[in-house]
Amino acid sequence: DKFTAGTKSNFRFQIDDLDGNSYIVDIPLITYTDFTIAAGGGNQDVVQDGTWGASIDTNGVYSIQIDALDA
Repeated sequence: DKFTAGTKSNFRFQIDDLDGNSYIVDIPLITYTDFTIAAGGGNQDVVQDGTWGASIDTNGVYSIQIDALDA
């Protein structure tokens, strides 16, 4: 499992404000460094607590990029 094995991955998400502007956060190369997964019972949320670090992407361009898009 990538959360407990120190596997490299990526993370990207978008945030939209009330005016319709968007912010896209892109972290192309992350490594999960310490994760504890606390599985609940049936039909319950799975909670994870942990840390991760960002590295320069494989193209050597950036470790985190935030794009702002006007409405």
